Amino acid sequence: MTAPSLRQSTELFRRILEFKNTDPFCPPIVRQTQTELEAHPSHGGRIIVVPATDQARGMTADTIIADEACFLDDDALTAFFPMRRETGRIFLLSTPNLRTGFFYETWTGDKQVRRIMARSIDIPRRAAQVAFDKATMSDTTFRREHLCEFVGSGTPLLSWDTLENSSNPNVNALELS
Repeated sequence: MTAPSLRQSTELFRRILEFKNTDPFCPPIVRQTQTELEAHPSHGGRIIVVPATDQARGMTADTIIADEACFLDDDALTAFFPMRRETGRIFLLSTPNLRTGFFYETWTGDKQVRRIMARSIDIPRRAAQVAFDKATMSDTTFRREHLCEFVGSGTPLLSWDTLENSSNPNVNALELS
């Protein structure tokens, strides 16, 4: 597993440990360091969490999980892919950010990927937090954090969707008032 920074990698590892400790069927930990957890289920296995840097090269993985992949440097992110075994899988998890980069291209492109979107506004138990954030966040930040939209920073004169629709003959022209 990887995250953009050492701090985020450490936090991700802490959350994995919390999850592991709540599962009574999870095998016991045999060895643990600050960023590595080794357990011996029937198939063996380790969980290693590292920051997304060139120093992470050289390992082999059955599964690669990149947390906040949209915020990782494209070169650092794709450096992990050769580590995957032939039958391995790659999971890219992220809050959307700008409309550029590997994560955006993968999410919006024709590539053979399975996309799963989980928006906080669709989770009833998060309603109070969503309402608070809607009242306190900028529109751009709220759309990115809660609506899972790829938006730029700041408020543009014309939205990306408006620009895309400007060349679509099936969309009415802008009405200026």
